[in-house]
Amino acid sequence: MITFLMAIEDEFIRSKMAEIYKTYGKRLWHVANNFLHDDYESEDAVQEAVLKSTKYINDDFDPNSNDSLGLMITIVRGVSKSMYKKNHKIRTVDIEGHENDICSDEAANPERYVLQLGQQEWLAEKLSEIKVEYSDLLSLKYHYGYTNSEIASMLSMSEGNVRVKLMRARKALHEIIGGESDGKAQ
Repeated sequence: MITFLMAIEDEFIRSKMAEIYKTYGKRLWHVANNFLHDDYESEDAVQEAVLKSTKYINDDFDPNSNDSLGLMITIVRGVSKSMYKKNHKIRTVDIEGHENDICSDEAANPERYVLQLGQQEWLAEKLSEIKVEYSDLLSLKYHYGYTNSEIASMLSMSEGNVRVKLMRARKALHEIIGGESDGKAQ
């Protein structure tokens, strides 16, 4: 058994996470290392992400699915980014309470396009055109169905920050979909 997994009390969840770690550990390490550029910090980020993700494991969780891998990569990116900021003392500004200062255009809502499109490949292509951080947030919110609070916990950010970044992500996706939505949504 992998030592850090002994911190997980539930045997079912521990076995699922062990399978995730054995299957995707190296791949997740590479994702973390792209941010951190340090072998040990990258391993710490992967382990922290695995432990954080235990809250979201249920009976239907399949460790070998693409959804599981996508979820883990997203969480590792968030943890790695948070570790990098902490370790390299990047100054961040808390935007909680300033959500209303930013334009909230109701038309910048990609959900109705997603429902109409039914074309995952096309949407994946469009998501790849926006910032990875925004794509991750949209995936966690609309594909995986997590709440803003859960996303904030996963990615080590404030709930207010998640709300604002989701709004920005929807706006960025809307700008890309823009003129194409009329032809594709039909």
